[in-house]
Amino acid sequence: MLGLPFIAAYKVFGGDMGSIEKMTNFTRTFMMVPLSLLTLFLIRFLMVRLGVAAVIADRSVVAFALGTSFLHYGAVIFGHALVTLLSVGAAAAMWKAVDNAGETQNVGERKRLLWITLAGFCAGMAFAVEYQAVVVFIGLFLGFLMVAENRNIKAVVALGLGTVGPVAGALWYNFAAFGNPLATSYDNLHHKASQSNHDHGFFGIELPSVDTLYGLLISPARGLLVCAPFVLLGIAGLVLLWKRSRWLAVYCGVTIVFYLLMVAGGKDFWFGGWSFGPRLLVPMFGLAALGGALVFEKIEAHGGVSAGALGGVLVAAIVYNVFVFSMFPELPFEYSSPFRSVAIPLAALGAPSPNLGMTLLGLSGLWSLFPLLLIVVGFCVYLVWPLMVRPGQRVAVVVGMVLAASVFFVFVGGYPEKNSVENAKKFVGWISTLRVETK
Repeated sequence: MLGLPFIAAYKVFGGDMGSIEKMTNFTRTFMMVPLSLLTLFLIRFLMVRLGVAAVIADRSVVAFALGTSFLHYGAVIFGHALVTLLSVGAAAAMWKAVDNAGETQNVGERKRLLWITLAGFCAGMAFAVEYQAVVVFIGLFLGFLMVAENRNIKAVVALGLGTVGPVAGALWYNFAAFGNPLATSYDNLHHKASQSNHDHGFFGIELPSVDTLYGLLISPARGLLVCAPFVLLGIAGLVLLWKRSRWLAVYCGVTIVFYLLMVAGGKDFWFGGWSFGPRLLVPMFGLAALGGALVFEKIEAHGGVSAGALGGVLVAAIVYNVFVFSMFPELPFEYSSPFRSVAIPLAALGAPSPNLGMTLLGLSGLWSLFPLLLIVVGFCVYLVWPLMVRPGQRVAVVVGMVLAASVFFVFVGGYPEKNSVENAKKFVGWISTLRVETK
């Protein structure tokens, strides 16, 4: 169903192969990027409503936006970031009807039901964009039932009315495209290799394995530990979220756990193809960020080495993500150490990915990344500066930051590469020859 607006744009821009670049740029600029920024706004809204100090919420959004792969996938034509927006939007809409303590907001019964309907609509749209996002509705419904005032026919019908439209639209699309409302694109994949990934288990999903869980949680190419530590922090923060808002904790917890188990169960595709970071987990990133802010606030309140260490990890994650994405964001699964085997060699060749420094400023090579460097340094300073100015804690904070950042980069830089050195050199050389002049 997500393909419908792109088909329309394709026709508008000429309906031929030459129009694809224009369609893609238009969609990224005027749809994907604004919606991703809206996601960050809604995440901050929920953090503040949970009682997180505004300055902590602002810095949490910075750590989340730059220290994960969210913004990258929020600027390309994938459905993952849209599901992130819709999952967070469902939480924000429900919040307008129910506060953090599970009490009905004083907005009047009619408006409360309309907000519940909007929450259901967001969950239904998440499913229409990406079938796996049915777990968003499951989590929302269970969180919805945690509120006593919602356990009545009016509220349940309101939630259902919001959901039914997008779900019916997705089923109609399946019927129009594949001749059966229950048939999906996964049943009609072009490549046999892709089909084989989904012809066993439940659409290719089986029980998670140790290898897939390790890959999604720890590995430097796809693991949350280094590719999105703020998200991993948020998973740990579900306990704190439960203390602030039980209905929201149930919604976030169910969605996060289901997504993690579902992706880990896809032993043939958990890594998300050519990508960097846990691409298929991006839809649950926004909900996890809420718990991340609570942990961030708690650790920072203690100060000292622990607060410095957390700041060091978050800054290191920003540097790591921005650097790898600036060099080559779509890494083959075969490379287990992307920082050492691909990103650094491409930087040594002066061959970063095409970027706005080239397009807008006419810069070339690594110099084209200089404006981005200034922006990233500014945000990193903003993220850790409140720790640095605390009286009597500066030394402890600096020690914690240096130690944590050092361990971070020793891990990602020294991680064993399972591919051969010769293959890595050939791959980097090949990628560098594909760089094109920006227009």
